[in-house]
Amino acid sequence: MNPLGAFLTLLFSAIVFAAPRRFALLAVMGATCYITQGQMIDVGGFHFTAIRLVLLVGIFRIIARGEFRKIDFNAIDKCLVAYVISTLLIVAIGAGGAMDALIYQIGCSYNILLPYFLFRGLLKNRHEIEEFLADMAIMIVPFTLFMMQEAFTGRNFFSAFGGVNAADEFRDGHFRCEVAFRSSITAGTLGATLMPLFAGLYLTGRHRRHAIIGIVAATIIVICSRSSGPLLAYGSGLLALLFWRWREHMKRLRWIVLVTLVSLHLYMKAPVWYLMGHASDIVGGGGWYRAEIVNQAVTHFSSWWLFGTTDTASWSATPLEFGADLTNQFVAAGVRGGLLSLIIFITIFVRSFRYLGLAMRKVRGIALDVELFLWALGATLYATMVNFFSVSYFDQIDVIWYLLLAMISGASFAILKEQAPSVTVLDDEPEKTDDFIPEPSS
Repeated sequence: MNPLGAFLTLLFSAIVFAAPRRFALLAVMGATCYITQGQMIDVGGFHFTAIRLVLLVGIFRIIARGEFRKIDFNAIDKCLVAYVISTLLIVAIGAGGAMDALIYQIGCSYNILLPYFLFRGLLKNRHEIEEFLADMAIMIVPFTLFMMQEAFTGRNFFSAFGGVNAADEFRDGHFRCEVAFRSSITAGTLGATLMPLFAGLYLTGRHRRHAIIGIVAATIIVICSRSSGPLLAYGSGLLALLFWRWREHMKRLRWIVLVTLVSLHLYMKAPVWYLMGHASDIVGGGGWYRAEIVNQAVTHFSSWWLFGTTDTASWSATPLEFGADLTNQFVAAGVRGGLLSLIIFITIFVRSFRYLGLAMRKVRGIALDVELFLWALGATLYATMVNFFSVSYFDQIDVIWYLLLAMISGASFAILKEQAPSVTVLDDEPEKTDDFIPEPSS
């Protein structure tokens, strides 16, 4: 860790520990967006990057201040913990005593639990989420300017921190910009995730100037990344927002999409997931490879369904020495933790969409702005789900994913507690809900 990286890490850590929650949140995002993973210290074989250190300080903070005890645990929280535990146990069993695999999975568990529960402790309700997004819109402006600088020069200022390339990849006449992230894909994912959140902030009628700044900045980030995955996620989030008018008919639409996909699967010569390859012919990117990874996972189902597998070298079109690039978060979840972990991972989405749908139903006809904001959270979750079919998250973009989950969990559950006392929200939610669960378009 160089002097500048150490200074910023200490600065953000101090703000996270001592400042009010609003500024503590911004410090976490500052460490996420403006310090590379090249800044780290090694403690007993565990690599503590700058963001990991800041997150650890944040956990100490919410425990010391009693903010952790104020978290109302719900089905989303429990499902996420179950996913971490199941994956860790399956890796421990499948590793057969190999410490490297176990240490790596402990690090993955750290990357899941710390950011999620830190955000759950710092964000108490929808109003605080809106305030945070307004601040976040301003915070990413410098990030956007760095992306634009890279787009024109191809030089990454953040290479001074290590962990990222000094020169950006040049493809199809453009530089693929990444700033502090390890890939242009994850950098672009930041913008694709934030755009529908800022759109939701605008639709509430509050912080509209900040929301406009955020939408413009997020759009520029996606453009400068020159990556098809974030572009597809951006378009998916926008499409989901536009379906607001038909929000009460989503169940019927889901059935239509499901029947269409099944019909195409039976009619097409190739499996339906190869539609990703056809889509890449339009938006660019490695759609065929991503479809092939899904196909290989299905073909090798018997090798990973019980305890996962580390033997994926033959899954690529050209066999690799180590393992295939699992450019699919769902495939990665199954390969790492077996079928059980994959089912739990999918359940996280199901429960998140259900909580949003229940909360929207409670405020329908009472608070239009609240319903709009919840819809925007659902649109962002849908965009993330689509993105997971083209990339397996790595580097600090994980923080943004668990920020989104924490916002959904906190905002929806707080509304469900306040509304209609006749409904009790437990692990098994009430039936007959018209929740928002859009399906990926084909």
